[in-house]
Amino acid sequence: MQFQYRNEINGLRAISFIFVFLFHIGSSVFPGGYLGVDAFFVISGYVITQSLYEDYRKNNTINIFNFFIRRFKRIVPALSLMLFSTFAIYIIFYNLKNFKEIFYSFTSSIFAASNFIYFKFSKDYFLESLDNLYLHTWSLGVEEQFYFIYPFLLFILFKINKKLIFIAGLVF
Repeated sequence: MQFQYRNEINGLRAISFIFVFLFHIGSSVFPGGYLGVDAFFVISGYVITQSLYEDYRKNNTINIFNFFIRRFKRIVPALSLMLFSTFAIYIIFYNLKNFKEIFYSFTSSIFAASNFIYFKFSKDYFLESLDNLYLHTWSLGVEEQFYFIYPFLLFILFKINKKLIFIAGLVF
């Protein structure tokens, strides 16, 4: 069975984006819009599982290195452009009174750990302040952490028992 590109996935992504966008316009406009982020997480989990399963089905193993290369090529160029350009804009045009916080956010975003930094400093992800240009990278950090762990977990489950995968899938 060959997995095919599914246009409805992009439709779900678009709806999720609209939810998040409306939430950020003002929570009174669409107070439940942050649930669009949860939908993104579910969609990513589905797409990544589909990709890893297809790799396993074809090769009887998961090429984790190849998976990481594909994720790197997809995420890092756009993320780097966004991070470095906004950091340059911040240094040139903004008041540098929050430089330390912005620098921590910038650096942690590079290493997919901004959600940990915001947790450490008790920053709310849903702040409506524009003081931190990188506050939104928490969700990308969560997703990238998922990418670091999930392929190994799936690889182990495939090696142990295929029925166990089904049971684990139901549990998760």
